[in-house]
Amino acid sequence: MSENQLIKLLRTSARRLKLGKALLKIHHLRALTIPGAIKMQIAKRRYLTSILNAKPIPAGEGAIEVHMLLHHKRIYEGLWSLYSFTYFCDQPCRIVVHNDGSLTNLDLEKLNKVFPQCQIIDRETADSVVVSYFKSKRLVKCAEFRQKLIFALKLFDPFFFTKNNSFILLDSDVLFFSYPKKLIEEITANTYPCELTNLYSTDNSYRYCLQSTDLANFLGKDCIEKFNPGVVRSRQDTLDFERIERYLQHPDFWNADGTGNYYAELTLWAMELTKSNTVPLPDTYAICPSTDEPDLVAGHYCGGGYWASLFYIRGLPRLAATFLS
Repeated sequence: MSENQLIKLLRTSARRLKLGKALLKIHHLRALTIPGAIKMQIAKRRYLTSILNAKPIPAGEGAIEVHMLLHHKRIYEGLWSLYSFTYFCDQPCRIVVHNDGSLTNLDLEKLNKVFPQCQIIDRETADSVVVSYFKSKRLVKCAEFRQKLIFALKLFDPFFFTKNNSFILLDSDVLFFSYPKKLIEEITANTYPCELTNLYSTDNSYRYCLQSTDLANFLGKDCIEKFNPGVVRSRQDTLDFERIERYLQHPDFWNADGTGNYYAELTLWAMELTKSNTVPLPDTYAICPSTDEPDLVAGHYCGGGYWASLFYIRGLPRLAATFLS
């Protein structure tokens, strides 16, 4: 059996078993060469911690509100991501970091050093607020989903802790390289909250855990195409928790062991955004860019392997030359 045939067989098996992580690992192993891995490690050592030398940006108040779910192992990537956005945004932002439960006291010090007055939601507080609400409304599936899939915190929690009428949700593997006009222009223009358009970045493939026919049956129309949760702008009133409770009755949101499907949070976002005024961001908010594109606004370095390595090898050097020189 050839290498290509083996890869194809593994992919087919993984899809049948709904093993999203297995598919990603297969892709990672094939995409990142040894020289590429060495370059990535060199770039990490050279650039990652240097974000602590950036000029602090106050992040306690602002019409533009940014949320990020953050893990201890991604603390520096998260700092780079948030800093690149706030730097090019060039106006007051309120930053809210959702601690997934892994952030240390030192991590919190780093966040407060770079972003004075930012709000950090500790996991215990978030659990108390969100789970209590779900219990009071008898949203059993929502509570179970949040407990069994860490990405569910990205879906639910910002809506409980936002102070503004809308917020921007970022992943820690997203970097900005220029002014994010499309993402913030309606906010800065003081558009009425009910008229604000929801925005999302488009993926390079179909990632939903439900078939398109099942999605259409739930929604009464076709779901928005290729939603990716790396960059999202959402109105505060976008989610309907009772509707999500009904969606979560579908078995494809769950793995055989009772945990949430790897792509379940992404799928629920897409379903809820389909119910509202939602449009995709332009191609200048790119998935897996080379960073050589002249009009690039933001890049989402997801998927692991070669493309994820570009976050460090090309993205960080470019940004360091911009705001750390």
